[in-house]
Amino acid sequence: MNKYLIPFSGLPIFKIENVFKTNTQEYSLLKKLKFDNLTTNNTVLNDRLKISKNKNILKLNKFNRIKKEIWKSFEDYIDNVLQIKNVFSFCQSWCTIQKNNSYHPAHAHPNNIFSCVYYVKAEETYLQFSTYKSKLQESFFFAYDIKKHNLFNSTTYRVPLKTGDIIFFPGDLCHETLFNKEEERIIIGVSFFINGKLGSDENNNAIDITNNK
Repeated sequence: MNKYLIPFSGLPIFKIENVFKTNTQEYSLLKKLKFDNLTTNNTVLNDRLKISKNKNILKLNKFNRIKKEIWKSFEDYIDNVLQIKNVFSFCQSWCTIQKNNSYHPAHAHPNNIFSCVYYVKAEETYLQFSTYKSKLQESFFFAYDIKKHNLFNSTTYRVPLKTGDIIFFPGDLCHETLFNKEEERIIIGVSFFINGKLGSDENNNAIDITNNK
């Protein structure tokens, strides 16, 4: 199991390869979920890109093992990459099926802190992240002459992914899938939010957040 911390634009993107794979029963149950066309502002993006009607699929008992495996990896992200003690919990979870000749345009996930994508089926795919400015341009917005693109001078970065991989990233980071050449790409998307007490009375910044999910 290979792990990679990718600090694109200084942000903590965490990829774990070959974490686990769905078994035959789980895969069949995912395929049997009811799906809608994915829309943005009530506009269908592509009739070959579907999203589950149920936006809390990991609350279903039949996906308990998947939920536990994703949570285990998320704890690794929080404890060992971010090195923070705060408590988090699941928000929403969904499944998308992307047929060939389709793509998921650039978007971000409001109302969550961290996002996750688990690749149920993907022979060879990419998740592309993007920012308006590269990290190098944050202080002075210059149009630098780039010799070779890297994590600090680029406004986009592509992460290669395949079946069994999982990736975590800040929910407000813009991301998109590239044009799908495979017959079918299936993922489970998950969002997380902080839960519990933050700050302290001594520092006049105490707050208690309850995430009912």
